Amino acid sequence: MRTKKALGQFFLKDESIAREIAQFLPEDKLVIEIGPGDGALTTALLDAGLKVRGVELDRDLIRGLKRKFKNRKEFQLVAENILNMDWKELVENENEIVIAGNLPYHLASSILFKVMDQVRSSNSPFISQIVVMVQHEVAERITAVEGSRTYGAISLLTRYHGDADYLL
Repeated sequence: MRTKKALGQFFLKDESIAREIAQFLPEDKLVIEIGPGDGALTTALLDAGLKVRGVELDRDLIRGLKRKFKNRKEFQLVAENILNMDWKELVENENEIVIAGNLPYHLASSILFKVMDQVRSSNSPFISQIVVMVQHEVAERITAVEGSRTYGAISLLTRYHGDADYLL
């Protein structure tokens, strides 16, 4: 599968990493997967017994995801841009959700700012956990402590809403 540079795509290929990520998520909450791509993480999440709602922008990938998961009733695909969509519609009838995904480097901060903006919204369900794969430098900024050279807006916002750990 060819990646689209404009979308910052890179695909998770290591199934063992996908399974490890799935183990961090609770079984009783809806998982909003940001950018399921070719479905590697989605497969691990579904195999772990999780209910997944994937949000994908790339039309080529959407066709493949529909084929791959057509018989998985616990998977729902939303063809949208996570940065522009109506979260109220995305998470209808849910009181608590978790977020997962393999985020592109150049969009990771924007996506996390958008997710955390939803945390503050009284119209959204409680986001109890966010487990995302990002480039090392982005993870350093997210988990940075006050006063460090990598501390910035994303660090501050993350600390405001909860705790951040570098898991893998």
